[in-house]
Amino acid sequence: MRILIVDDEAVSLAKLTTLLAAHGDCDTATSGPQALEMFKQAHTDGRPYGLVTMDVRMPDMSGQETVLAIRTWEKEKARLGARIIMVTVVQDLVAVSTSIKSGSDGYLMKPFTPESVRDALSALGLVKGKLSLKLKSSPPAGS
Repeated sequence: MRILIVDDEAVSLAKLTTLLAAHGDCDTATSGPQALEMFKQAHTDGRPYGLVTMDVRMPDMSGQETVLAIRTWEKEKARLGARIIMVTVVQDLVAVSTSIKSGSDGYLMKPFTPESVRDALSALGLVKGKLSLKLKSSPPAGS
């Protein structure tokens, strides 16, 4: 699966890239316009993104505006929708509601952890089972 990680903060980009690298090939964008262009180009190249993580608050074009533009483009081009998870420090129901209305599939709060990222992916059916970190601490089968 190809993953597009969108955030204007370098630390968040690096952390999410590290956490999501086990689940697919990750690309990063630091703005809504850049993300939208990369998203369209990925389809043109025949290698669309299966997952997009999108920071809610970014300069120039908000995450919600970017998601709406992505969903509109997908609809116009009759493309299958990528799974989109909004990522933010905003902890209010209005932001969650607006993100869902703009077309996102899930929501991830900062600061995120390996477990919260895994839970968000699992909720969308993108991963199954328990965290590999927890599996490593389990006794081997047959012991």
